[in-house]
Amino acid sequence: MSDLPDLWWSGGHWSNEAFPLRTWLSLGWSEEEIVFCADFHCSENGLLFTCDVCLADGQVVADMPSARLSDHQRLAPWVRSQVDSAMDFFDLQVELVIDLLHQSRPTIEPNP
Repeated sequence: MSDLPDLWWSGGHWSNEAFPLRTWLSLGWSEEEIVFCADFHCSENGLLFTCDVCLADGQVVADMPSARLSDHQRLAPWVRSQVDSAMDFFDLQVELVIDLLHQSRPTIEPNP
């Protein structure tokens, strides 16, 4: 992406009692930012997995259908399945990210 010299990224994860795992990856350029998020959330009804792509202001531009697990004995295979699904989902969003990059990239006029 040599035509976007100001492109940057950051990522991380954290957890607490309600969210045993929250992860994100941010891609930014100029004044724009795209955030990829994947969350596991504990509730009375089991473990909920959500995954989305949003802009810096929180506007969701793509989201994967959520999934819930209530049988804790199947936790490890279920988590692996959800992570694999999230990776597939993010792979499918590459064109969206490229479109967003091109929409917000400033036009640079050549010097006369």
